[in-house]
Amino acid sequence: LLHDVSCWLDDFQFPGDQPVAVTGPFNFLTGANPEFVYHLSTPTQAGTHVQGPRYFLADGATIDTVRLERFEGEAVLVDLPARGRDTTLAELREGLADRPLAGRILLLRTAHMAEVIASGELEPAQRPGLSLEAAQWLVDSGVQMVAIDSVGVESRETANYEVNVLLCRAGILILE
Repeated sequence: LLHDVSCWLDDFQFPGDQPVAVTGPFNFLTGANPEFVYHLSTPTQAGTHVQGPRYFLADGATIDTVRLERFEGEAVLVDLPARGRDTTLAELREGLADRPLAGRILLLRTAHMAEVIASGELEPAQRPGLSLEAAQWLVDSGVQMVAIDSVGVESRETANYEVNVLLCRAGILILE
């Protein structure tokens, strides 16, 4: 079973980011059969995107060096209905119901991004987060990617993006 977790590049724009821009078509060929080439300019956090270790680590691996096999695999889905607070380790473990995570992709379904896209507004007070304790447990579990249908997994309690740094140091990919 395949799950499409993508959204359009221009569905949401972070405050301060340049908008996605598409120009063209351009034709650089001679002859009777023109080509239709477009130029695309986008911030790296537009649409559905994956963050690698370089996201928060200056010496971290860049996303282009991550093997394609890391982007596919068996996923474990957990529904997280809570908004405006961190998901605790106990809540995460309860949602997992003892399903193993080693080498798998964890999909955290919150419905938050659907709400943001529908309203056109990002309410920071409603953003879900992941506690630092839960993030450490995910690192220890051997999960290969953490995905969330929100603008990020960062804890609401941290001041310096400790959840993101922890996941990046462990080489865990973050899909937002």
